[in-house]
Formats: sequence, structure tokens, C-alpha cells
Amino acid sequence: MKADTCPTQAFGDDWYCFYQKKYFEGRRLQWQGRYDDKKVYFEKYDFRNRTSGYSNKSGKKIYTYDYERASPGVPNVYTCTNHLWTEDPHERSSSLPAYLDDAADCFKTN
Repeated sequence: MKADTCPTQAFGDDWYCFYQKKYFEGRRLQWQGRYDDKKVYFEKYDFRNRTSGYSNKSGKKIYTYDYERASPGVPNVYTCTNHLWTEDPHERSSSLPAYLDDAADCFKTN
């Protein structure tokens, strides 16, 4: 298993990361900063449905979501409202359960 390489610092806002493959392998997306109530969409980074692990080295809670259809009968209109999991501060998972693996589409922080 590869070590968790999500950056951290002694003071200030630490980072939170999403990994493409289990055990902190593959491509990693990382953020540092505030996104309070603003959803960050993985599609923008070609990472939709590609999260298999995460590392939250910040003091924030991270809320991760999946798309769901915005309204019945309207094709290709989705919103990121289906809550999948919450990451507590300084929590990480090297391997998401099968029902969450590759399901994430966006996130927001508290």
C-alpha cells in the first residue's frame, strides 16, 4: 500500500485530497482553502465517478455527493444533491466500500 501523500503543514489550512484508486494510488485531486457551501464539481477536473479513497488533513468537514436527476422527464439535467459520505476533520479512507467506490461527483466543506 502506498503512503498517504496528501500535503499537510504545521499551521494554517491543511489540505484535503481525493484519490482515483484504492490505497492512495493513482491520480490525486487536492484542495486547500474555503469552499463553504459552494460545491466543487469533479467533472471540471475529469474526475467524475473516479474517487476510491480520500484524505482530509484539514479541520473542516467535507460533504461528498452524487448526481441525481433534477426533475423527472428532463434529460441530462442533474444536481449534486445525493449525499454519499461525510469526512470528519483529519479522517481518511484508503479504500471506500463497494457501494461508494467511483460514485462521487462533487463535494463541499463546512
